[in-house]
Amino acid sequence: MASLDEKLGGKIIHHDPGSVYTSYRWLRAILLDDEMRISYSESGAKGNPWIESLWGRTKGEVGSRITEASSLPALRTVFDERFICYN
Repeated sequence: MASLDEKLGGKIIHHDPGSVYTSYRWLRAILLDDEMRISYSESGAKGNPWIESLWGRTKGEVGSRITEASSLPALRTVFDERFICYN
């Protein structure tokens, strides 16, 4: 996460308890390297279908811009511009 030029220590990351996000490599990066806290969804994606749908559409519409963002402010700009359409 250092590539985003922002300190992440103490922040909370929330995600589903899928195997990708519970691997030792992922947990080490999040918990030890970035010093973040983890919050799991008890029912996975089924517990919040509307937000899963929103993120799915967003990634489909601006996915390339998300991966090309070189900093956290640039990433925020991508989302700010996109969510103006939704709001």
